[in-house]
Amino acid sequence: MNKKYYIWGIIALIFVVLVASILALFKAEEGWLGFWGGIIGSAIGVLGAFLVLKEQVNSDRDALKEQLNEEREQNRKQQIDNTFFNLLSMHNEQINSLKEEKKFEKIYKELRSKLINKMHKSCYSYLRNHKDIIPELNNLKLIYEEYINKHERKISGAYMPAYESYWKREHRKITFTWLNDPFLDCIADAVDAILLIEDIIDTIKDVEKTDSGIIDKFKYLENYGKAFEIERTEMWNTLYNRILEYQTNNFTLIDEDLRKAAVEDVLSRHYNEVGAYFRLFHRIIKYINDNLERPEELPIKNNYLGFLRATLNSKEMLVIFYNAAYTNRGAGLLKELQKTTFFGIEEDLKSSQHFNISDLFWEEDDLNKMLNQHEDNTVLSE
Repeated sequence: MNKKYYIWGIIALIFVVLVASILALFKAEEGWLGFWGGIIGSAIGVLGAFLVLKEQVNSDRDALKEQLNEEREQNRKQQIDNTFFNLLSMHNEQINSLKEEKKFEKIYKELRSKLINKMHKSCYSYLRNHKDIIPELNNLKLIYEEYINKHERKISGAYMPAYESYWKREHRKITFTWLNDPFLDCIADAVDAILLIEDIIDTIKDVEKTDSGIIDKFKYLENYGKAFEIERTEMWNTLYNRILEYQTNNFTLIDEDLRKAAVEDVLSRHYNEVGAYFRLFHRIIKYINDNLERPEELPIKNNYLGFLRATLNSKEMLVIFYNAAYTNRGAGLLKELQKTTFFGIEEDLKSSQHFNISDLFWEEDDLNKMLNQHEDNTVLSE
């Protein structure tokens, strides 16, 4: 019984003692004592029966309430389960259709191709933002000019008029034919190097101009330097090595804005085919997050994520990620994904459990986005 029943019992006991004391005080006759004793005893019996019955009713009510709560919770879980698998069935229909067309593999290849193009733009950004490049090129140009001025008088007299016409007056590449003149051979190469430097400087200065072969031109310039045994400065070596990186697949050299522009551009061209799928996928992840928020439900949540992930191959997972992480349309999905372990926990990612991390375009940055867990989200291995 709860506390209030004990209070009523104490009140009844005090009442009995009080009545008995009054009867004793006034020396009531034995008949009166029996009369009052019967009444009090009956009252106490009725009160006791009432309290016991009330306690039983309360106990039955609590048991019924608990049973209803359990049934309600069971129904909730059943409804969540049914809804999830219905959504998963819809998901499978859409993804299977896209699989037949190898749509995600095509998108991934286009993304890589687009990023290679962005590497050239990033190279131009680097060249135009680095103030030391043009002075360094001008210093190199001066070395070749000094070489020409020093050795041009050694050119055979038969070729001097043509040389002066091509270079001195018209400032253009020496293209006439000559034989057995080593000095003219070297001077022609020096002229080529100067013209190449001027072309590179013009390209850097003209913000509207682009040249997909700019990196190769720096390579040619480096080869001229080796041929003429020009001592390269530390500044040149640093700049040259950095420029060479833009001809690799080191996409980390691409800044965040160009990354997003590349992904947006590629995915926008395919959005008519994959837009509905992305929206459904977003809805599934949000449904899981909204309906399985309790800590004790985390194993179920991870199981659902595992079922969903099992329907996707690595390229499909990566395209989903890049849509979420690098497009405006996908920002909401990224927030939902970061509440989950859909891409795996840190150990899964390091061991390439669900996809090869070498296929990520920006490995460190992308992994950080995938592992951006909420502080209150306990991570369990699936």
